[in-house]
Parts: sequence; C-alpha cells; structure tokens
Amino acid sequence: MSCEYSLSIGFAVLQINYVGSLGTRKDETEELLGFIGTKDVEDCHNILKQALMKYPCLDSSRVSLFGGSHGGFLVAHLTSYAPVSFQTNLLLSSLIQFLLFENKRMHTKLL
Repeated sequence: MSCEYSLSIGFAVLQINYVGSLGTRKDETEELLGFIGTKDVEDCHNILKQALMKYPCLDSSRVSLFGGSHGGFLVAHLTSYAPVSFQTNLLLSSLIQFLLFENKRMHTKLL
C-alpha cells in the first residue's frame, strides 16, 4: 500500500529512518552491525511513541505496521516486541520469508 493511498483514505503515515537505515549517516549505518533486530526495533518503537505523544490527534489504539524487505523484518520483530501496540501488520517480501525459503531449499537438498 503506497503512502499516498494511505493518506488519501485517512491514515496518518510515519516513515522512520531508524538507526542503521540507508537514509542515515554512515556511522549510524555501521552502528547497527551486530545489533540487527534490537537497535533498529527499539528505535522504531521509540519514534512511534514520540509521534503519538506529539500528535494527540493520532489514535494509539489503531496503529498498524507495514514494511517490505528489512521493513518487513522490523514489522515481524515489532509485532512480538510490543504486541498490544499494533492492530494489524503487513509484511511484504520480508527477510523472514527469505530465510524460510532458504531453509526449505536447504532441507530439500538434504532429502
């Protein structure tokens, strides 16, 4: 779902340049090495909490997540990190799916 479409039907959209994303400085990107699934997840969750406090018009009981690739990986982690915070979650071509595919392929080769 595109951001433009989401906005056009009344959703607020928060796009996060979390620690380690390619939209940040090189030293911040390297800061994520060895901490994938922790620093980036905490960063996203903290930024969401800050946005909900700063914009009281946002309904904290109706937060949804969506992301692709590493964003899908983050959605999966955030869902388990703070499960009561999110109503719906959409993972698109996430890293989780790739790892499951690779595991199945490796298992098939062993048979």
